[in-house]
Amino acid sequence: MSKAWNSLLVLFINVLYVSLLFNTFSEIHNIDGDIIQHYTKNISADTGSYLESGTLRTVGYGIVLRFFMMFDNWLPIILIFNCLLGAWMFYVVYDMIGRKAWILFGLGAFTAYVPMLYTDLLFATLFVTSIWLIKKNLWLHFLFLGLASVVRPSLAWFFLIEPIVLYTYGHNTRWCMLSLPIAFVVTSFNPIRNYVKYDTWTHSTVLKFNIESGEYYDGPAYFVKSFKANALSGHYDFIGAMYNKYKRDMGDKEASTLMWWANIIAVLLNALIWLRFGYRVVRGRVNWGNVVMVAYFIVPTLFGAAGARLRLPIEWMLI
Repeated sequence: MSKAWNSLLVLFINVLYVSLLFNTFSEIHNIDGDIIQHYTKNISADTGSYLESGTLRTVGYGIVLRFFMMFDNWLPIILIFNCLLGAWMFYVVYDMIGRKAWILFGLGAFTAYVPMLYTDLLFATLFVTSIWLIKKNLWLHFLFLGLASVVRPSLAWFFLIEPIVLYTYGHNTRWCMLSLPIAFVVTSFNPIRNYVKYDTWTHSTVLKFNIESGEYYDGPAYFVKSFKANALSGHYDFIGAMYNKYKRDMGDKEASTLMWWANIIAVLLNALIWLRFGYRVVRGRVNWGNVVMVAYFIVPTLFGAAGARLRLPIEWMLI
């Protein structure tokens, strides 16, 4: 099948997954209508709320949520939007690495986050699309890089490695040198906004909150747990989270057994991908720009509060 038909199959699976969650043992029914407040209530006071005009947090995803909440049936609409995001990201990844993309599907990379109203899937889709566009349209690459930076602050320092990435993807020295200031500008919307409004140059204050609040940070173990969750575990932890809280209809034993096997399979697949990646790095059979990007994203995994979420943009590079 072509990558388009494969992507349609992923879209069908995503929609089927969401439809299965609309029952009594899923978490979908417990989403508060005030979803924007729900996902910002644990942020420190100086970050404000997505609903307010003044905030030091990245504003992109809040704008997306607020747009969909204009509609009466906003929840099904945004879930369909997420299904489309997952299918589009699969299309892009399939175009880059071929049928190996199905390995990532086996890890839940294109489906696990569809029913979750987090920044993860949107950020990953925009970033991976921007990398896909490097060889197709460089200006669109910069545009999508900027859009991704507005959704999450993970690209705050990406401009430093942008010239290396473009060079390894075949662009000439002139473009590589120009890419540094261009990448800096397109990824600096939020800090410029915060500097104008608050005289503070910052992409986001979420990391500061994670470290200083004590809610997540518990000493050096915080970084070890974050790295393990974001770089080594499987995405199926999040699929399990959708069911485990309301699994009474399935039965505790049956649900626990199902998720145990799903996680074992995901961890084994993930381990094989990392081992293969390490082998190819040692043998020098890699695009070194991709290696630099993997290293770049490994650093934020040390600061992630929970879950294998920052791996979404980098797994295709490992393959």
